[in-house]
Amino acid sequence: MNLTAPLAGHTAFVTGSGRYLGRGVALALAQAGAHVTVNARSNRAEAEGAVAEIEALGSKGCAVIGDVGSAEEVGRMVQEARAALGPIDILVHCAALRYNVPFQQLTKADLDQVMSVVLGGAFHLTKAIIDDMLSRGFGRIISIANTAAVAPRPQRAHVAAAKAALVGFTRAVAIEFAGSGITANNVIPTHFGFPKRSENSQRISRIPMGRAVRPEDVAGMCVYLASPVAEFVTGQTMYVNGGELLAL
Repeated sequence: MNLTAPLAGHTAFVTGSGRYLGRGVALALAQAGAHVTVNARSNRAEAEGAVAEIEALGSKGCAVIGDVGSAEEVGRMVQEARAALGPIDILVHCAALRYNVPFQQLTKADLDQVMSVVLGGAFHLTKAIIDDMLSRGFGRIISIANTAAVAPRPQRAHVAAAKAALVGFTRAVAIEFAGSGITANNVIPTHFGFPKRSENSQRISRIPMGRAVRPEDVAGMCVYLASPVAEFVTGQTMYVNGGELLAL
């Protein structure tokens, strides 16, 4: 394995990667040598900005715009990605919706919307790309979940349901393809200290390491799981949380 570029020769598709965590993951994979497709739902400028950063790192990039909750749009985006970069053998599910709604105000439409992006997106992309992985005898599927999947908070019933389903889906894929050179793992980060979040100080006070998670913390775990050295790691849930769950 090339230790300076462990993902050289591989091609990744990262959903929800125009900004924030997804962008950080996409850039880390590119820095490790992978060519990367950046996906955004609607903001082409952000996606193309991420591609410019990927190319500045010496990798190839491609921007695709569309809703991962739509099987038709996923099919189109995967075709565009393959045409630009070739077969895809690393898939990272970052796309998500995480807004708060008190349970008594929560609607079935809210639940359906979040499930469509989180679980539906993972299903559609995995279905669309799994044959590329099988044909290469190598595949890495990484699902970015949320602490809501294992330690729910108020006003997040829809998010907790979707992320718990994503964890279960990823584990099921892991066991089904374990003999095919394909691994599937979950990564659960703790709280991101985005600006204007009123709960920042309270939430950070519960993290033993004393700070919010950073995109590079999660991106480093994704690079490891995507690399050849992680070939015997599958069906796992990796926590990147500064010890937060130890304090629960």
